[in-house]
Amino acid sequence: LLTPKRKFDERRPGQRLGDALVELGPSYIKAGQVLATRLDLIGEQGSEDLSNLQDKLAGFDPALAERQLLADFGKGSAALFASFDREPVSAASVAQVHFAVTHEGEEVAVKFLRPDIRKAFERDLRLFRWLAWLTGLLPSTKSLNAQGLLDVYQAQIQTETDLRLEAAAMETFHDYNAEEGRVVVPRANWDLTSKSVLTMTRLSGVSMNDRDGLLAAGHDLEQVFGQAAELLFLSIFRDGYFHGDQHGGNLSITGQGQVALV
Repeated sequence: LLTPKRKFDERRPGQRLGDALVELGPSYIKAGQVLATRLDLIGEQGSEDLSNLQDKLAGFDPALAERQLLADFGKGSAALFASFDREPVSAASVAQVHFAVTHEGEEVAVKFLRPDIRKAFERDLRLFRWLAWLTGLLPSTKSLNAQGLLDVYQAQIQTETDLRLEAAAMETFHDYNAEEGRVVVPRANWDLTSKSVLTMTRLSGVSMNDRDGLLAAGHDLEQVFGQAAELLFLSIFRDGYFHGDQHGGNLSITGQGQVALV
């Protein structure tokens, strides 16, 4: 019997890994986002491929975002905003973002949780707990405390899937940096924020993933990245309150050279 030849997969290893993580679900996508920051493990090309998991995933149907507005606020986008872009500007593992303008003329970004994202995380967590129980049968893994680690993960996911808590954290982080002219942090619009929708002031800038874009904008890369690192250390050691998900999808550089954090 002759075995039919497999069609050659032209995707790079990083692309194949990224696609596999997307198929597995949100917990695995998050792992890929972390791995994208480890050039020492996967190389520059692998990091570039996996960085697409940070904000360039396929978005969900805008009609579902419209349905969420109706469910949470009793009105659709036409009533809540002066203008609302139906196509998302970015999409990641947990949410996607649409640009809009309020009736007061403020340019905002509106973040929507993915439909059924909480159920997806619960499904992943059940699998992880079963695997943790299984590995716990081995004496050599007793010190790992896998169940304890999963308790922390579960608490983090519960926080991340309630956008009211993210809005509150964003406001606190803004207050800590009110006198720090090198940082820009969005403010929450509480009238248009719920558990599944977060409306915030819109920030503009060049993503820190976009090396060519930063150079084209006239930024000094050494200064830009050095400043971002310094501000991270200040927020940790000075304030004890810091951005816990610093990757290129969440950081950009404004035209004035400020670090914009979302």
